Amino acid sequence: MKVAAIGYGSFGSFVLNAIRELPDVQIVAGRNAERVKAFAERMQIPYWTTDWQTLVSDSKIDIVCVLTPPHTHKEQVGHGELGLVRRVWFVNFASKEGLGPDHWFWDERKSGGVLLEHGVHFYHLFSWLLDDEPEPIVTFGHEPFEAWSIVRFPKHDALGEFYHCFDKPASLERNFGGIAFERCYATFEGWLPLKIRVEQVKGTAIVAEERGVPWDKTEIYRRLIQQALLRFAESHPKSEPPSFI
Repeated sequence: MKVAAIGYGSFGSFVLNAIRELPDVQIVAGRNAERVKAFAERMQIPYWTTDWQTLVSDSKIDIVCVLTPPHTHKEQVGHGELGLVRRVWFVNFASKEGLGPDHWFWDERKSGGVLLEHGVHFYHLFSWLLDDEPEPIVTFGHEPFEAWSIVRFPKHDALGEFYHCFDKPASLERNFGGIAFERCYATFEGWLPLKIRVEQVKGTAIVAEERGVPWDKTEIYRRLIQQALLRFAESHPKSEPPSFI
């Protein structure tokens, strides 16, 4: 594992002293070349640079430790190697099989339509992924079974598009979405995605990688329900009346 460190003050020294026995701690960056050189020699770090951009763009580095004061963090790794978020999207062609004409979903007095009953989960998903709350711009379609929503993620100044259509047979159900960064696409498929595909530029080549979990959708649902209930129970004092989730 190759670890790069940005920062060499008192906290940086403390952290690097803690990890210096790990293999391949090779790079340290700072603003003053003479001080960084002296620090690297004292810490027995064979390679150093004053250019932190070199660290975050080096494909050989596994982890970058940002050890500088908090006010400098936004500049240093705020955009990461993937760059700025440019666009977000999710498309949901959902199956309506099993829902007869008398099902509550079709009753406007009981149902919020597809955007509320389905779409809310994906607003939450991308809010969590981007650490940002979407602001609505426009919504249109044919309620209750179809809706197209355009939102803005203010922290990233990026637009998101969400399309939901609840009228397909089960064999034609399709769900896919993604995030477009400046130097990367991250895409996934499925109502509950089991893997994500990342395409990015490394050097002069475009590299595509897929990562996933070794469970089926039902198993993940089961685990998530268990975790949610346990966490809720841990946060709820036993002396209080029951709460609803």
